[in-house]
Amino acid sequence: MNGVAFLLQNFGEFLKRNWARVEEFLQVLALVRFSLVLALVGGLIFFINDQAGEVLRTMAEENILGNNAATLWFAAASFLCALSVWYSARVMFYLSFPGKPASATEFLRAFKANLPRSLGAG
Repeated sequence: MNGVAFLLQNFGEFLKRNWARVEEFLQVLALVRFSLVLALVGGLIFFINDQAGEVLRTMAEENILGNNAATLWFAAASFLCALSVWYSARVMFYLSFPGKPASATEFLRAFKANLPRSLGAG
């Protein structure tokens, strides 16, 4: 058996044993799907898109030359985006939705306390 097949078999066994726990995490992630998508897409844009990377390089070069306006606007926009991701995720965890056990206060308390912080930092 090659390495990939071995890993897939072990991953399948892991999912069978821990499916209830995985499903709980997926339910919590579904509550903050807007923040999750925004954080992932916003970060991936600058890593995958060459034009976005070029914008960052151009701002860095202009910053060295003394033109800080573009860098300040970009920093302010990034901060506001991170703030909205953090706040919207935090508010979604404060709300209680009928029929959604993941919205209960005690449901994965530590994960729900740290996830908005991680999304806002990302």
